[in-house]
Amino acid sequence: MIFELPQRKHKEMFQAYKEEFHYHHETFIHGDGGCSGYDDFEEWVKISENYREGKCLPEGYVPSTTYFLIEGDYIVGVVNIRHELNESLLKIGGHVGYSVLPSYRRQGIATKILMFAIEKCHELGIGEILVTCDENNIGSRKTIEKCGGILENKLKVDNKVSLRFWIK
Repeated sequence: MIFELPQRKHKEMFQAYKEEFHYHHETFIHGDGGCSGYDDFEEWVKISENYREGKCLPEGYVPSTTYFLIEGDYIVGVVNIRHELNESLLKIGGHVGYSVLPSYRRQGIATKILMFAIEKCHELGIGEILVTCDENNIGSRKTIEKCGGILENKLKVDNKVSLRFWIK
């Protein structure tokens, strides 16, 4: 398995990634840097490059980098690393968002993704890393704790309870 920055060559792989999420009735893909919301993958790749460089950021966005975790011809996971936090990300979202292809869950992929993200955050000079998850997402909570996350608090926003963890 290797981590790669999004490229045009990943178009069909990401389409298959989205399709598996939809097949499992999951309508939101965490950590994809907004890719699943674009019909034009190549346009999103350009936008992703701009975001990575802190260019052309929409109101309320921060610089961020998205990586695909690839095994063979499949994207098995996606991670989005926010280079800084704004007020919204400080509540929900944090520095790192990630997802794992449903058919690859419970195989240690999320831990691999989060450990990679922690390393990248440190390379960006982020000393304390905020990672959040929904209170009912037991798998994500266990992954965050396994990677050194210490629960700071629970925060209710829009009728959802988010757990806020810090990793040093």
